[in-house]
Amino acid sequence: MPKTLYDKEGNEVVVKDDEELKTLEEQAKEAADLKVKLVEAEEAANPNWKEARGKVKKYDKLRSNGVDIDDDGNVVNTKEEVTMEKVRQESRVAAQREILDGQLARKIESLPENLRDSARAKFDKLTAGEKLDLDNLNTYFEEAVRIVAPSKSLAERSFAGSGGGAPIFTPKQKEEEQQGEELSSAYGLPTLKDFKK
Repeated sequence: MPKTLYDKEGNEVVVKDDEELKTLEEQAKEAADLKVKLVEAEEAANPNWKEARGKVKKYDKLRSNGVDIDDDGNVVNTKEEVTMEKVRQESRVAAQREILDGQLARKIESLPENLRDSARAKFDKLTAGEKLDLDNLNTYFEEAVRIVAPSKSLAERSFAGSGGGAPIFTPKQKEEEQQGEELSSAYGLPTLKDFKK
């Protein structure tokens, strides 16, 4: 039988006796055992619930894309028919994409190595959502290079594998060349003017 006690403030506190506490402990143990049995029963009913849940998600995705699936997961009917024309169209698109990617890769390879990554990133930003063909690929590429290296024109940029042009001499180099010409002629040696004839 419970006992009634009073705390420091004078509030009434009911304390259970040993027999009631023992009964409550037994009930708690029974509840825990029942919970374990319930979990075991659920696992026994479907041990592959995680796998089943994954299949259900896949089937839902297929259904949202217009594919009819029966309860066993078999495809019953697709709303979209595959025709030769659709296959040809997708093949054309894939081939064009392959050609454009090859052209772009060659153009990027022709840039100096320090500009390649930034030019590619800028090109991707410029062409996001755009329909590319060979003509506008060149335009977008030149624009990307112009943005990445604004101080130089496309012709002034050094491209890997380019033959280059004649060297540009500074005034000091021209003066040294002139002195060399004078010394060569003083000793009777051939000069650059002799080779240009």
